[in-house]
Amino acid sequence: MRRRQSQAHHLVHVLGSFTVTPTCESGDKLTRFGPFSSQCRVGHVKIRRGAWNEELFRVLDAVIQWKSVISWFRRALAAMARRADRPAHSI
Repeated sequence: MRRRQSQAHHLVHVLGSFTVTPTCESGDKLTRFGPFSSQCRVGHVKIRRGAWNEELFRVLDAVIQWKSVISWFRRALAAMARRADRPAHSI
């Protein structure tokens, strides 16, 4: 917790000419990423061209791939749960 507070304090200091209000995050990162992801899918997010674009897209692509893997595992676990009352060899 102390590390988060020091990060927030540092960012408020660095962004001194802006009005900044640090907040505590709750939930996992993928859940918090959901609203942004939804806005991207419907075209409401614009990315300004810059030297940092390649790195941003690499990171976003990794997040999207990770979300896909999580979805696959979630579906596989749900399928196994549905079959749980069957003999083990049918799983």
